[in-house]
Amino acid sequence: MVVITILESRYDYENVDSDAAKDLMAHLVKLHSSLPEVNKMIKETRPEVADVVEVDEFEYKDPVDGVLRLSSNGSQGATIRVYIEQYENDPLKTGRDSQEALAPLVEP
Repeated sequence: MVVITILESRYDYENVDSDAAKDLMAHLVKLHSSLPEVNKMIKETRPEVADVVEVDEFEYKDPVDGVLRLSSNGSQGATIRVYIEQYENDPLKTGRDSQEALAPLVEP
């Protein structure tokens, strides 16, 4: 029997300068179209990390009025929310704390 674990975690970066957040999103959208380039950049600093196989950009529209809502925490600036997921089928690595297991993907 093969056990596959899905590790996932959310990282919120609050009070980000709005212009800097827009610039970052524009850069990420540009990278979105070139996963080989993204994987090359990752391998240069973290060769042990698996390749990125899929990325997704999404927006939230209010189901009542259809209006796009920006994430807000009630403070100034923007909130950047990043979701990290990894599939793990190595039985020696399943059952770990998600944030600990995903740390190599998010640590600078």
